[in-house]
Amino acid sequence: MPEESLADTKSVWRSPAYPQLHQQEWEHEFFVFNPASGDTHLLNPLSMEILRLLGGNPLTLEQLLERLQLLIDDGEPPLSSMVMHQHLAQLDLMGLIAPATGDHRSA
Repeated sequence: MPEESLADTKSVWRSPAYPQLHQQEWEHEFFVFNPASGDTHLLNPLSMEILRLLGGNPLTLEQLLERLQLLIDDGEPPLSSMVMHQHLAQLDLMGLIAPATGDHRSA
């Protein structure tokens, strides 16, 4: 994955596979089966929420951070861009998300 695509907070991400994924929650973790690839993945709650958000609309890193921060308890520290970069890179390597092409930025 090119470094510049992860470093840009304006890059738009999407999850084209999300509607076809089979999901099962088990003790605060999620098993996700992708019938297109035949792969099964184990995701933590943050990765699963990122996947859900990107399944609805393409979003930038900034937009993801804003939406996720609304879901985090007030006592929790804010999510960092570095943490988000790591999650996006991992989900991209798994084939669950991809950079969106064109200008699909959501409000």
